[in-house]
Amino acid sequence: MKNEFFCLLALSALLAGCSGLADPDAPGAGKTRLTVSLGGTRTVLGPLEEGRRQLYWADGDQVAVNGSVSDALSGVPASSVSATFTFGSSLEAPYDAVYPASIVGDGPFVTLPLYAGDGVMPLGGRSMDSSLLLCPLMSCVRISLLQDQADTDRIRYVEVSSATTRMSGKFGIDYDAASLTPYDNPSGDDLKVRVVGSWDLSADTPVDIFVPVPAGSYQFTVKVVDVKGHFMKVTTSAPKTMEKGIIKAFPAVTFIPTGTEFEVVITS
Repeated sequence: MKNEFFCLLALSALLAGCSGLADPDAPGAGKTRLTVSLGGTRTVLGPLEEGRRQLYWADGDQVAVNGSVSDALSGVPASSVSATFTFGSSLEAPYDAVYPASIVGDGPFVTLPLYAGDGVMPLGGRSMDSSLLLCPLMSCVRISLLQDQADTDRIRYVEVSSATTRMSGKFGIDYDAASLTPYDNPSGDDLKVRVVGSWDLSADTPVDIFVPVPAGSYQFTVKVVDVKGHFMKVTTSAPKTMEKGIIKAFPAVTFIPTGTEFEVVITS
């Protein structure tokens, strides 16, 4: 997905009213070609237009279907809501698909990374024919940041964490419902998800950073860290209900560091 476009908004009936596009071309021997469409009119990921954003495919995107990873897309036209993926092996219906391909597991589960891809929203779906529709598997949090005149360093990452709710790691997946179920007993990094980047803040115009998070009702803490390890934490005062395909947009806050880490370690 295009990194410069990221946000999810108002997908209320996840699979209702969505339709895909059939692949008119027959695949070569021993291969499978599937046309994968994105969400329908309420699915969002792209520039803000009339209160919505649209999902678009981009070069390099790969999906996993029935555990097999597609070839990477190449030469994708701009604003493509549908794309044809080619697989090196023969696949049979039902087609269980997930994006990005890197999160697919060996069985009915996915593994969400601690370091979420910038501009990448996990998607899933099932089809009995070569027309597949992928819908969001998660919600997301919008963090809007303003610059404090006393601290003008770039932001390095934003982390969302919970004391008890699994934010990354292993989740069961229901392809029919396009939904995830967290595995029990999360600990350590399972309780966190981060989006890493390099953001210059402005004192006048908020910079929006979007972090994919699981659906559910829970309290969480947002930690913002700059390139020098200065950080600020903001914690919700009550559980927030996070819904699949819907962004939880919080008011803009000024980045005023309250602490310093000894080292900022990023492994992705």
